Amino acid sequence: MVHAARTAGVDGDRGYGMMREILEHAQRAGKLRADVTLPDMAFVVWGVAATVRATHKVAPGAWRRHLALALDGLRATAAQPLPAPPMSTEQARAAMREC
Repeated sequence: MVHAARTAGVDGDRGYGMMREILEHAQRAGKLRADVTLPDMAFVVWGVAATVRATHKVAPGAWRRHLALALDGLRATAAQPLPAPPMSTEQARAAMREC
C-alpha cells in the first residue's frame, strides 16, 4: 500500500477520474449516498485491500464480509448523518503517504 500511495500522483489521477465518473453516476441514480466523496471511496477501497492482505492466509474469504459491510454503508437507502466532514483529496493523499 505504501508503494500505491507513493505512485498515487501518477496513476491515481487517472483512477480518480474514473472513480469520480462511477461515483457521480451512482449518486445520480440514487444508489450511492449523496454525501460520499472520492476520498471516502479511496479509503473504503484501501480498507478492503488491507483486509485482503491481513486475512488471505488465515481466512481467505473474510474480505468479502468486510466489503459487504462497507457497501451496505454506502447505499443511499442506509444513509444516516455522518459524524465528521469529508477529507479533501489533498488530505486523503497526505494521509495515505503517512502509511
